[in-house]
Amino acid sequence: MPGLYQQRLVRKMIAARCVLQNYLALRKAKGYMSVEESAALRDRLFTLCGQLREAFPAFRERLTPEQILAFQDGTGALTTVALCLMGGRRDCPQFIAVDAGKLEQQLAIVQWATDCLSGQHEVQEA
Repeated sequence: MPGLYQQRLVRKMIAARCVLQNYLALRKAKGYMSVEESAALRDRLFTLCGQLREAFPAFRERLTPEQILAFQDGTGALTTVALCLMGGRRDCPQFIAVDAGKLEQQLAIVQWATDCLSGQHEVQEA
């Protein structure tokens, strides 16, 4: 993925992946997260997804088909996580119990996408 702007976006996606990994580790350890922690991550992810979607048409033609898929899937996974963080208030309004399994699934997609976009992904042969 050539271009400084594209590299910056991939680095932002990687940073979001790292924050999500930390959030997930805390969620698993505690069993819940505070509303403030979840809202901060949710807002950050929605902002990033907006930036990614807005910038995508400008450099889409420079990407390989696999990179296009990775970019779309990674952005979609981050959006799904942000949407998951909107819910989860069940018994206590101060805490959110987000499905850790769903977060793990989306994290795996973001991991694949960032690996592919940063050139660390090797194509698997059938």
